[in-house]
Amino acid sequence: MDAYAVLDLIRVRQWYKNLIVFAAAFFGGVIFNFNIFPDLIFLFFAFSFASGAIYCVNDIFDIESDKKHLIRKKRALACGKISSSDTWIVLSACIVLSLVFGLSVWSSARYLVAFILLNLVYSAHLKKIAYLDAILISTNFLIRALAGAAVLGVEPSLVFYLGIFFAGLFLVLGKRIFDLENVGRIFEYGEKSLKGVFLANAIVLVLIYGLFLGTSESVRKEIAIFSFPLSVFLIYHYYLAVMKKDERALEPVRFVFDMKIFIPAFLLIVLLVISVYL
Repeated sequence: MDAYAVLDLIRVRQWYKNLIVFAAAFFGGVIFNFNIFPDLIFLFFAFSFASGAIYCVNDIFDIESDKKHLIRKKRALACGKISSSDTWIVLSACIVLSLVFGLSVWSSARYLVAFILLNLVYSAHLKKIAYLDAILISTNFLIRALAGAAVLGVEPSLVFYLGIFFAGLFLVLGKRIFDLENVGRIFEYGEKSLKGVFLANAIVLVLIYGLFLGTSESVRKEIAIFSFPLSVFLIYHYYLAVMKKDERALEPVRFVFDMKIFIPAFLLIVLLVISVYL
């Protein structure tokens, strides 16, 4: 079994998404509290291995359609770098490791179980329903944030959760636009309506971030407010990249490390750190 094929199969490059479990701790000003940090690390790996297992399930279900897709045909299972039997072995190992890490953080175990069950249902059928598939993937981001908050025993604001959800939805809709470009009409998505919803999501995301800065008690508003124009720039630039079919937008990390994006993204993070911790 090729190690590189296994890493590709479980999408280790996508594990950064599970850093959302740290979001509540970051904005709560306790990210450096070493009493909770081990639990958050365990939670990160629990969701990472759970995600790896779900990716295996998706690849097994979608192997034939992936072979015809311009980009997905390069996936380990679709291109033959790993066999179906080996994929099942990797899937089983990921589930076991996820449960080992997840059950060690009992306060968040219910969210991990919900995450796995939701994704199994999604992979089996619901991903074929236009817009519902995008909403369910965005809900995964929300579940991760809820799990991280459960470790702290706190309840962040509704605006915080809305921001997590719509940020996830924004990224998912961008990928759906690329799917239209590469494989034509998928499910019941129409290009015009999808792009309209994508634009509306961008506007809502900007408004929610502004509302969060204005209502959050955990940030110093006189400093955090300067992150708002940077957030508008980043959201607008990602929107333009998707509209121009810039493939870097398919990988948010790759997109951010474009120097035009990295500098404002870095400044935004610095401003948030200062506004929360200083």
